[in-house]
Amino acid sequence: MDAYERATFGGEAAAVGEGELLLDAVDARSALARGWLRHARFLAERRPEEAELTAFRRAAELFAALGDAAGEAEARFGIGLYHQVVAGDTAAAVAEFERSRAMAEEAGAGLVLSYALRHLAFADADAGRFDAAREGFAASLSLRQQAGHAPATAAAHLALAELALRTGDAGTAASELAQARALAAECGARGVLGWCDAVENEPR
Repeated sequence: MDAYERATFGGEAAAVGEGELLLDAVDARSALARGWLRHARFLAERRPEEAELTAFRRAAELFAALGDAAGEAEARFGIGLYHQVVAGDTAAAVAEFERSRAMAEEAGAGLVLSYALRHLAFADADAGRFDAAREGFAASLSLRQQAGHAPATAAAHLALAELALRTGDAGTAASELAQARALAAECGARGVLGWCDAVENEPR
């Protein structure tokens, strides 16, 4: 209403455009949030929804129009996550993760960058590029520690533990798993604790 009144009563021609930009920013954040909620539902129910991808794409489009590189980086990561985790399309996922990484680096969005690096590392591990995967997981861990995001840091330790198990490094696996479990317990990340249990109880 403020932009409307400025435009009509105040005669400010620019108020309409300014108001539309503010609404586009709200729409972008809303679309991004919808994408994340739908992905959380997928993780809980394992029922794919095309609406997840649609929401992330809409968010990316709006953030790009707004010139918000950090927002677009997060939305691009979401698109990649859909391709990798939901659709199983590694090539499409990696392309989006690379775009997300470049944008996050440019915008100084360290936490988003940590997610892009983490999921590029998963792709490397699946392709047998274990050294590259280890480097990516370690870089992601460092960024999460710098951001002070304890649940994400615990998950990063767990990724390194899983990689160590795959490569036969039992000592590193035990150390990383212990760090993941301790940090997850400390910050109340019950989801990560469940992942730790799953890794620990996996048949060897």
